[in-house]
Amino acid sequence: MCSAPPNPPNEITVTELTATSVKLVWSPASPADTGGLSASASPSYVVRYVDKSAAAAGTEPGGAGAVREVTGIAETEYTVTGLRAHTPYEFRVIASNGLGRGTPSKPLLVTTAQHGLSDSSILTLH
Repeated sequence: MCSAPPNPPNEITVTELTATSVKLVWSPASPADTGGLSASASPSYVVRYVDKSAAAAGTEPGGAGAVREVTGIAETEYTVTGLRAHTPYEFRVIASNGLGRGTPSKPLLVTTAQHGLSDSSILTLH
């Protein structure tokens, strides 16, 4: 049984980066920080992201500044697709349990690759 929402995940890393997608990998909060989850229970995760480009601000619904979320993620990795090429995005990961969502992780700023290019660099949030 849960006693509190979980703390944010740790060590958010980008392991794959293309013009239209970003693969995020993270470590769950330590067992002591999961909001009282039993060892057999695992939190689910939310990936929250926002287009930070100034060029798209106010140009379309869902453009720059619009917060998007992917919910119900059971694993500690997720590939966000449908992104715009060569565009800065801010990503946060949120753990959730039966009592609700925990505090979002620190932001991770990532710029997608240009069309036709991919970047195998690994970026880590400290």
